[in-house]
Amino acid sequence: MIFNRILSMLTMIILLIFSNFVQAEEIRHIEIQQGNSIEVSRIHYWNKVCAHLPAVVDLVVEPEHGEVQFQKIISTIGNFGGGRLMAGSLEGCVGLPIEAVQVIYIPNSGFIGTDEFTVSGGPTKEQSTTITWRVQVQ
Repeated sequence: MIFNRILSMLTMIILLIFSNFVQAEEIRHIEIQQGNSIEVSRIHYWNKVCAHLPAVVDLVVEPEHGEVQFQKIISTIGNFGGGRLMAGSLEGCVGLPIEAVQVIYIPNSGFIGTDEFTVSGGPTKEQSTTITWRVQVQ
């Protein structure tokens, strides 16, 4: 009983430290060819039993030379690389399907140059991570 309370308290402390840490803004660079769109992120969250948790996703700064679209898709837990925001333990969850929000950038027709936009995502607004993408359209 005491062990479970201590473990629960330690988990809460770690979550508080982690949630403060992930709120820092990150900048990512991407290159794409003119006329193409690109998936820049999949945002998904789950709980300790691998069940989907809704994501709060916002376009904080719009691109000047294109548009950003959010689409609900089915992704896979553990299917992340550059640009994926996720939360939840991977233990026992890797490979399971989960609902995600796909973030897609579409440059304006004929645009060549650098565009930039900022998206925040998290299980709540207070726990959101903010990422700015600088897209080089060639």
